[in-house]
Amino acid sequence: MLIKPVDNTDHSETDKIGNLFLIRRRLLKSMLIAFVVLGLPALVISCIEAVKLGQLVGMILYGGIYLLVAATTHYFHRLPFGFCAGVMLASLYMIAVFNFFHFGFAGAGIAIAITISVLATVLLGIRSGLVTAATCLVTLITIGLCFIYGAIEVSPQMPATTTNAVSWVAAAAVFSLLTGSLIFSSGRLQEYLIKSLASLRFKTEELKEANKDLTREIKQREITEAKLKQSEEQFRTLFETAPDAIYLTDLEGTLLDGNRTAEALIGSPREAFIGKNFIDTGLLPKTEISKAVKLMKKSRKGENTGPDELALISSTGKAITVEILTRPFQLEDRTVILGIARDVSERKRLENRLNQAQKMESIGTLAGGIAHDFNNILYPIIGFAEMSIEDLPENHSIKENLEDILQGAKRARDLVKQILAFSSQEILEYKPIRIQPVIEETLKLIKSILPANIDIEHNLNEDSDYILGDTTEVHEIIMNLCINAYHAMEETGGTLKVSLNKAKHDLNINLPSGEYCCLSVSDTGKGISPEVISKIFEPYFTTKEQGKGSGLGLSVIHGIIKNYKGAITAESKPGEGTIFYVYIPLTSQTIKTDDMPTLNKIGIRGDETILFVDDEEAIVKLGIRILEKLGYKVTGKTSCIEALALFGSDPERFDLVITDMAMPSMVGTDFAKKLIEIRSNIPIIICTGFSEKLDHETAKKLGIKGYLHKPILINDLSSKVRKVIDKSKT
Repeated sequence: MLIKPVDNTDHSETDKIGNLFLIRRRLLKSMLIAFVVLGLPALVISCIEAVKLGQLVGMILYGGIYLLVAATTHYFHRLPFGFCAGVMLASLYMIAVFNFFHFGFAGAGIAIAITISVLATVLLGIRSGLVTAATCLVTLITIGLCFIYGAIEVSPQMPATTTNAVSWVAAAAVFSLLTGSLIFSSGRLQEYLIKSLASLRFKTEELKEANKDLTREIKQREITEAKLKQSEEQFRTLFETAPDAIYLTDLEGTLLDGNRTAEALIGSPREAFIGKNFIDTGLLPKTEISKAVKLMKKSRKGENTGPDELALISSTGKAITVEILTRPFQLEDRTVILGIARDVSERKRLENRLNQAQKMESIGTLAGGIAHDFNNILYPIIGFAEMSIEDLPENHSIKENLEDILQGAKRARDLVKQILAFSSQEILEYKPIRIQPVIEETLKLIKSILPANIDIEHNLNEDSDYILGDTTEVHEIIMNLCINAYHAMEETGGTLKVSLNKAKHDLNINLPSGEYCCLSVSDTGKGISPEVISKIFEPYFTTKEQGKGSGLGLSVIHGIIKNYKGAITAESKPGEGTIFYVYIPLTSQTIKTDDMPTLNKIGIRGDETILFVDDEEAIVKLGIRILEKLGYKVTGKTSCIEALALFGSDPERFDLVITDMAMPSMVGTDFAKKLIEIRSNIPIIICTGFSEKLDHETAKKLGIKGYLHKPILINDLSSKVRKVIDKSKT
């Protein structure tokens, strides 16, 4: 290096404002250590290559630089800072020069030179950084002139422009521009850091003064608190107005005093309990007495306890959950126990609701994954059954069996739909429906299966109010609730009551404000115990005998009602029956003519060429057979990679691409994007069993022309294919 390292930082001033010089020393030491550790493998590799190529000078240069840096690192604390910085910068400079000689301006030399200049600025100041940058620039220009005029031989690994003067001028200009901006930026940053450290020290002194004031204030407050404790009147005020229940007992558990909050909590004046042992007050259920005795024993030993939860029964019979803290202390000439009790009944209720919601969410996620796989299984079953029925003569003996298979598969498809609705992973397109006719139709069916000892009463609002929903799902809600009521009264008989009325939202239920229809289904059966009623909406939970229930009914309708933005609650007392309330928001929408169902066109044919892609071989086989039967020319692939290569070889060959969404090597949306990149106007239909990543709006934004849910019926597929192809031709 051609410059002498200069440290133009005022260290004494820096030490005063934040020890910036110490930071620079630590930074330099870290750089030297990194150079030694990381440079050893590079040194070994470079020496091996140098021996192979016969470049002993390069090997000696690299070895010398490494040993110099290693020695400087070892004696770092004994050497002046400027010397250590100079060694680091000079070593990097030699490496940069070596790169210039062997690779010209195309190697790492320029980057290393820029790094040297910035490091010089950071470690030694702007002036040293500028001197270093100027030295590197002169070196760059000198070596460039040597290459241009042939003084240095151009090696094969150098670019052809190495002897081009314009290229060297451009390299020098880029170096100057970048280095200058970085040096001045680093310098300004150091100036800002110095000012910030000075400001920080000033603020620190202010905080010290404030801390002294705070300490004096705390001491004054302690004195004041001591005086307050000496004053019985002030103590009584604090005691009585505390928001938590506060009580005093002796070491045997006899109640000595309590505040007004304690009176409100137990529902009686304190005089009714003062002088009694806590076990004799009747506030503790039998199940809680042993726990309370254990806490009292700890307090007798002088231990602080809590917070501990205890269940209490107030004088009015209300069940309460309290959180208790106890502290033994000296009052006059005896030891007493101070207890603080906080009513946490509402918090426990909310915690239980949160746990229930989290449990339902976890189970819903699992249900969605199962439903996705089941849809892929049902797709070929339904498709091949439909094709076989269509191929057989009308009176063929096997046709009836196939129709039963198809019907069973469709029922399974509906079950999958219910599972997805339960798990809140399928967003249905709900339409305005009247709930009253659905209830009436369901009750007619229920009457035919109920025994004679169960009566049905119904009171349905005659107003033609609409909800946004699905008729099949509403039927499912009513049927499940009525069947549960029937099972509750199966042995003793009773009355099943169904009511439908308008209702405002219940403030105790987390629902938006507005008008709701309230469906209530009640029975006079044996009722549900408090321990069980909190679990009734959990999947597979049931109290029925084996064979009389799967435990899915209430969990499924819970998912349906949740999708409707509604709520379901249950009230029950053992021996008196149960009543379920279902709240569903009303809508101002009504049925439009366009929303009335229409018959699908059957067997819509065509003669276009289609590429069908799905990772399930059975689904590809089914798709080919269906579409070829409709007259189309179909190529099937189980790999989207192969399909993409086939499409890319002749993009104009295909009139339509049908692809699955969930595939192992590439998801359907990414596959569609690559197809559109090859041919922007290619019509694409995506089929999915379930996907959080794709819906109608997302598909439209991606340029996908069609979107179908598995399992797909033949009519739905033929109609969608014809519609998409025809639309692409207009």
